[in-house]
Amino acid sequence: MLIPEPDGQYAGVASVGDRVWTTHHHHGVLTVRDALSREVVRELEPAAPPHDIVAAPDGSWLAARCGDGVARIWDLPSGRLRQALEGQHHRCLTRAQDGSWIAAATGDRTVRLWDTEYGMPRAEFSVVSPVNHMTATPDGTSLVLACADGRVRVRNLRAGARSRPLEGTTVMQMWSVSASPDGSLYTGAAIARDVQLWDAATGRRLRVLWGHSDHVRDVAFSPDGRWFASSSYDATVRIWHPDAQDSAVRPLSEAPDSRLCWLPDSTGLCVIVAGRPVTVAV
Repeated sequence: MLIPEPDGQYAGVASVGDRVWTTHHHHGVLTVRDALSREVVRELEPAAPPHDIVAAPDGSWLAARCGDGVARIWDLPSGRLRQALEGQHHRCLTRAQDGSWIAAATGDRTVRLWDTEYGMPRAEFSVVSPVNHMTATPDGTSLVLACADGRVRVRNLRAGARSRPLEGTTVMQMWSVSASPDGSLYTGAAIARDVQLWDAATGRRLRVLWGHSDHVRDVAFSPDGRWFASSSYDATVRIWHPDAQDSAVRPLSEAPDSRLCWLPDSTGLCVIVAGRPVTVAV
């Protein structure tokens, strides 16, 4: 289903409690909209077009990695810019499930954690390879990092901890990673045609899944943990069961422009295609 919207480009999609939000950029105005109802949530202070976005579960703030390389946090009730995060060329953002902190990875191989209530830095650590994507574990104790050297690493956030690589490597950059809601499984994809699945406790690779005919863009577990999805530049979304090798194929009109975002009830996903939000049913 293609959702009709005004001129301009949509560039991000994020889960916000029981809702899904998209960001729309046109003539320097950044507008946050509900992906399903089409209602305007808030117009934000102008900024460069956003790429990835994350938002507080209660909708109190939204953060975006913008086209000028700066990551910004806006206060949603007022629409005003709350903070531009320290560091240049931000590569990706993620947040704790409770929204108490966000993590930002920069091009100098640094990951910083920021308190979202007071805007203060909480932690900082270096990584051996640039981070293309990351996700917080459900318990908030670790970050799972998809790295440019073809590895997936798990970094415990306690002081002095070291990153733990998962089994397996690839000559291609790891591009996306996701954790199951119970924290027992990780899935990831490189700039290749396969999707990988790991046991979170041991780091052992459980299986490599094939089906896409072009590079995989993103992977994401459903909120209920029954499924995970992968999107690809072959203009499809595939729905996988963690215990199966086969997948259900959902065609898109074009290759996706954004990362995947599951609907809160796990009945489908939202993704940006050709500059517009599209819902994909399971």
